[in-house]
Amino acid sequence: MQELQNRPPAKTSKTGSEVHLILQKRDLELLRALSLLRIIDRNQTAKICGFNSTSRVNTRLLKLSRAGILKRFFFVSTLGGKKAIYCLSKKGAELIGTVPNGLSRPSDSFLIGDKFVAHQLAINEVYCAAHSYIEGGEVRRWQVFKQALSPACPVIPDAYFEIHSNEAIRPMYLEVDLGTEGIPVWNKKVKEYLGFAATGEFERLFGHSRFGVLVVTSSERRMQSLREAVGKLTSKLFYFTTLENLKACGFWQVPWLRPEGGVPQSLI
Repeated sequence: MQELQNRPPAKTSKTGSEVHLILQKRDLELLRALSLLRIIDRNQTAKICGFNSTSRVNTRLLKLSRAGILKRFFFVSTLGGKKAIYCLSKKGAELIGTVPNGLSRPSDSFLIGDKFVAHQLAINEVYCAAHSYIEGGEVRRWQVFKQALSPACPVIPDAYFEIHSNEAIRPMYLEVDLGTEGIPVWNKKVKEYLGFAATGEFERLFGHSRFGVLVVTSSERRMQSLREAVGKLTSKLFYFTTLENLKACGFWQVPWLRPEGGVPQSLI
């Protein structure tokens, strides 16, 4: 981190004039977050970097884009809403010693109804909520996967992280569901997680004996449908909530439901 801060100011050229930019600590925090999250919007940037002003976060994102450190796009959702989203450029990736992992599109392109973008932004909401402060609880070791967990478990989770509470550690996989996968796909996924838990492969790879799977859905109706389907296969491992509840209550306070029963549970 110190090495990054000692780099010379980032420079680029735009319409014939040079833009001089000195990277700040929270710029580097944003770049490192993008190495995991791939894309990000303004509100998520504010949460991760601690901006309290919309105008300040807008100004900073614009400067980073003009300096060639971020690439900007415009995402149009299936409901018609439009917003700017950002990813690492080649220059931005080089500043933190990683490879570009964003969108292979020209800057300022319009992304209309892009399912990957919608899904990743939903994952980001969980990331932001999970990294909010609470006394006695903390999320660490957030990981993402480009391939299956192992040959014995062909599932590719949306993320893995560990909840630390006092001296306890609760490993969790994340599945964000926007209703694009059918119940047969979910049945297969549940069986793969169950097999992963039973074979001891998880402990070999991650160093813990048990894990859970947090499922965040796009709606209450979808959550109940998945709970019913998963409940036919197991009453263990899985915890459910909706994206709306997560945003309203926060990661630590939101009620999590198991496949069976109606009593909500806390993660700590």
